[in-house]
Amino acid sequence: MSLRQRDYILRMIEQLAEAVGRIAGLRRAGQLDEAELLVRTTADGLFGPMRDMLDRLDAAGAATLLGDHEKIGAYAALCAEQAEILELRGRAGQALA
Repeated sequence: MSLRQRDYILRMIEQLAEAVGRIAGLRRAGQLDEAELLVRTTADGLFGPMRDMLDRLDAAGAATLLGDHEKIGAYAALCAEQAEILELRGRAGQALA
């Protein structure tokens, strides 16, 4: 892995950790609209135009598209936060999809 790739991955991890913390705080405070917006904004920032495609794929397809473990972990963390928000909204069935 090149130094440039390593730096990119470290920045991505830092950005994700900060965002997930903020999302969880908003979710716990009951600010679900804001939390959901931050999930989408963070995913857009991390995955760019690929994000819309990721949301349409099953887990195996998303993992294949993302390729490396760091990106898969980041996407999984954001999906988990989105699922928590959907459950709090009473849409648990959608959270499991």
